[in-house]
Amino acid sequence: MQVILEDLAGKRVVVTAGGSGIGKVVATRFAEAGSLVHVCDGVEDYLSVLQQEHPEIGVSVADVSSQSDVKELFAEARTDLGGLDILVNNAGVAGPDMGLEEIEYEDWCHTLDVNLTGTFLCSREAIPLLKQQGRGCIVNMSSNVGLHGLL
Repeated sequence: MQVILEDLAGKRVVVTAGGSGIGKVVATRFAEAGSLVHVCDGVEDYLSVLQQEHPEIGVSVADVSSQSDVKELFAEARTDLGGLDILVNNAGVAGPDMGLEEIEYEDWCHTLDVNLTGTFLCSREAIPLLKQQGRGCIVNMSSNVGLHGLL
């Protein structure tokens, strides 16, 4: 299905992990389509480069696995955008890629905190804003590992 970019003009969008990689491409494509965009990333340097390249995109330094960071992110985005139409949950980490018996508990928890809890926290903050509009969209990104797993 082809997305009609004109339909995205004026939409208010939050993209997590939007300072680099796929998230940056997603954020810049929304901005190029006329959307109002606010991104978060845990790496401040990525956000600085993004703002130099696209000063129209709002930024917040945030760790999506931190409840307080996520609350602050959505407070900043609400102020910056005036509401929300679309959330793109892009933040994720690959996690450990070794035998189960070799994985450190802390590494396991970090992976779950970013990939699952981060998606939960951001969606939980976004839903009341989307309900205010009477509509909205949450896009949860995943790699193909979500379909096939690692060997």
